[in-house]
Amino acid sequence: MSDLPFNAKNELESRILADPEFLAGLDHGWPRPGHPEGAVKWHIADVLGNVEQWYCQTDLYSRLRLIALIHDTFKYQVDPGLAGDMTKTIMLRAVSCGTEIEILHAGLPSAILREMCYLGCRNRSASWLGSSSQKFPMMNSPFLETNCP
Repeated sequence: MSDLPFNAKNELESRILADPEFLAGLDHGWPRPGHPEGAVKWHIADVLGNVEQWYCQTDLYSRLRLIALIHDTFKYQVDPGLAGDMTKTIMLRAVSCGTEIEILHAGLPSAILREMCYLGCRNRSASWLGSSSQKFPMMNSPFLETNCP
């Protein structure tokens, strides 16, 4: 793993950047249509540059950085035998006691159980958030990252 072309801006990003599975995904990729930068780390750096340029002084800044960091990083774990168009949409909304995260999956092959997709998202987020006070509702619903009592 070479040096990163970007830096963490807060404690959550530092935990993400220390995650071995996250780090393994950063060198994945090659130049192709729509992603001429190749490896995921260069794509992240490009997206973060846009966030810095256009959103730095907004309340969206931290949330957009989080999406930029994680949106392609785990593609290296995809089984190439499960070809098809799959999409994951991650929506973040500020709520009174934290951030609501809604994750939608579409185009999943029948071999992939939808609930396992949500389970993976919740487990990875829980390890980064590092708090037993985090609430994660049942599968197939958005989960709420919260610091509420």
